[in-house]
Amino acid sequence: MNKSIKKYIYAILGGIMPAVLFVACASEDSEPQDIAGTPLEFIANGLGLNISVEGTISSRTAWLEVDTGGVAIQANGALRKYIVSDTLDNASTALLTSSNPFIVKPWAFNTLEYFNNLPDDDYKETLRKLREMCEWGKKIGCKTVITVPTVGLKKVTRQAIRKSTLECLKEMGEICGEADMRLSVEFLGHPEASINDFGEAYDIIQELDMENVGLTLDCFHFHGMGSKLEDLAKADGKKIFIVHLNDTEDFPSGSLLDEDRVWPGDGCIDLDGILQTLKKIGWAQDVLSLELFRPEYYAMPADDVYRIGKAKSEAVIARNF
Repeated sequence: MNKSIKKYIYAILGGIMPAVLFVACASEDSEPQDIAGTPLEFIANGLGLNISVEGTISSRTAWLEVDTGGVAIQANGALRKYIVSDTLDNASTALLTSSNPFIVKPWAFNTLEYFNNLPDDDYKETLRKLREMCEWGKKIGCKTVITVPTVGLKKVTRQAIRKSTLECLKEMGEICGEADMRLSVEFLGHPEASINDFGEAYDIIQELDMENVGLTLDCFHFHGMGSKLEDLAKADGKKIFIVHLNDTEDFPSGSLLDEDRVWPGDGCIDLDGILQTLKKIGWAQDVLSLELFRPEYYAMPADDVYRIGKAKSEAVIARNF
């Protein structure tokens, strides 16, 4: 593997996740069910990790093997209970202290749903959550919030969607900017998503023209509605803040569901084309994050999930970087 990819993916899937990573969502009055919808992407000892799945780990034991040191973190229900009830200041210390041998570093909040074309009260709630994430981010050193466009709008014109999106992202970008954070918009490759194509999403980001607002490129969503590599090739790689690595079964465009995701290299997505194009346009975030929502993977032993996810991801990375 080329050393330019210093932080590469390790698989954290479904309900199998180290509890310590929920610390960023903890506050003095948090309960476990309150934090389930605010997971993180993070980096630990040079591994890019993604736990962007709603749900809890209850009392299950999960292992994170650290590739560079041959050591492991064990997280069980008791640890999770402690972390959730901890204060945000102590959570910050746990993440940022140099005495922590695992060097767990948050990469992004994933994800904030939804923002555009919402009723006023719903949009105000989105802004409240965003400000809260920015507050947490400053405490724990997390610099990016991922947000996704509204899904399920009924007969709204494309012009109205674009107008609302630009207005909302401007306000949200300014809120993030005040906290020295980035806002990363993830278009969703499904017909019911209000922004579902890379070309359209990037055009909006260009028109917005805010330094701290960019895109999350999820390979599954890039493929889902037939986004074009030629559109990606015209983009500025510096505006691609986050990349999610995955693959999918070969279903018709517009019909894919999250459960159709498979290990990188086991499906039909042109991952080499996407990654090679990212490389050509100067994408240099240095982290690829595996994101899968496949039910049968949830049921696998944690050790197998990590081992297979790591091997499959590295195989794709190695031939492109």
